[in-house]
Amino acid sequence: MRYFIPFFVLIDVILATGETLSCDRAVELSLSSNHQLLRSAAAQDEAYWQHWEASGNMLPSANLGYTHIWNDKEVSWEMPNFEALLDPNAPDDAPETISSVILPETQWQRTLDVTWPFFTGGSIFSAQRMASINHDIARLNHHETTEQVKLNVLEAYYELVRMEGVLNITETARDLVIKNLEMVTRMLELGMVQKRDLLRTEVSAREIEQQIQQARMGVRLARINLNRVLGEPLDKVYSVDAMIPDVHLHLSQTELYEHARDHRAGYQATLNVEDLARWGVRASRGTFVPSITGVYHWQRDSEVSLTTGDNPESWRVILNVGFELPIGFTNLARYQQARAQYRQAQYGIQQAEDGLRLEVEANHQSFLVMEESLRLAVQRLTAAEEVYAAVNAAYEEGDANLLELLDSRNSLTQARINQVITRVDRYLTYNRLMVSCGYTVQL
Repeated sequence: MRYFIPFFVLIDVILATGETLSCDRAVELSLSSNHQLLRSAAAQDEAYWQHWEASGNMLPSANLGYTHIWNDKEVSWEMPNFEALLDPNAPDDAPETISSVILPETQWQRTLDVTWPFFTGGSIFSAQRMASINHDIARLNHHETTEQVKLNVLEAYYELVRMEGVLNITETARDLVIKNLEMVTRMLELGMVQKRDLLRTEVSAREIEQQIQQARMGVRLARINLNRVLGEPLDKVYSVDAMIPDVHLHLSQTELYEHARDHRAGYQATLNVEDLARWGVRASRGTFVPSITGVYHWQRDSEVSLTTGDNPESWRVILNVGFELPIGFTNLARYQQARAQYRQAQYGIQQAEDGLRLEVEANHQSFLVMEESLRLAVQRLTAAEEVYAAVNAAYEEGDANLLELLDSRNSLTQARINQVITRVDRYLTYNRLMVSCGYTVQL
């Protein structure tokens, strides 16, 4: 449900007109160009591919190789033909010598190596789990960043709405002051009022002009801040939607805190950091045990060699057992470092839980204060309207002086401004509370 803030005039007729920008559109623009959010998305992609790489390390690795050699010349060796010399039935034209090639002009070799880490003390599996948890942390951080960016846009947008509302109210009040000044001037000329009444009206006119200048400066600064958040040129002008969504809170502080514990992305990321540190301890512990790796090697040569015998194709299976010698005790240092990081993560969870509880409680109390402030602001505005109507009627009948009229009108103007500011603050406080509890921004 939405409603217009009372006493607003159309936003299009204020200082400058420009492109109409809704809050939804502002959030959409920021989400597509915010550098902090883009970095968060890149970090999430990086964690995804790191998880992919760590998962691939658990599978066998295969390496195909091909080698081709060109020699400058063929090297051969002339040797006696012992078969012809020793065989009495050999033909008479059998050659007495034969040529044996020692180094051919071209050579090639094809190889295939398949390596499979059978046992690594859990290091590879722990690395895969750590990469998976890192990906979850990056995803949660990206969600937290997204909601924070949306909240920043919301605050900047409604700060502009607030300042433009204040400007419109003060400009409306100025119009009344000018009319009163013209009326008092004519009455002074007719001798119906004293000089001090005119001076008091002029002072009121100067005061309202000062308020307008301050409101215009507030509008300018709010517009610059909104453009900064959206990543747009700082001098870009928008016409914003002056409607403020109506929000209501039906949950207790305990229910809000429980929801924050279960759904707040930043807190869930902190819990995952503890799991990450736990797997880091397991990974470092694996360096104290031997690792077993199997290798299958296949090769085929272009020529028969001494190693392959009569068959140019050969294969072998290799089992490698390795153990890291504790020279310098680096593995022990890594293990102790991982345990220290795990303890830090545990302490960090307690700190994050206390901070979350404090944040939820503070935001909840702030919203309750704003609820009461809005109720009082509405009552104040109603009373100020009634007082101004009564004093104005009495002034027209001659039963009230000009000073009473100016005071009642100033009170009415301040009551209108206070209601606008309170409504915006209440809406922003509500969204801060919802975001701190793990809910999305209510646009």
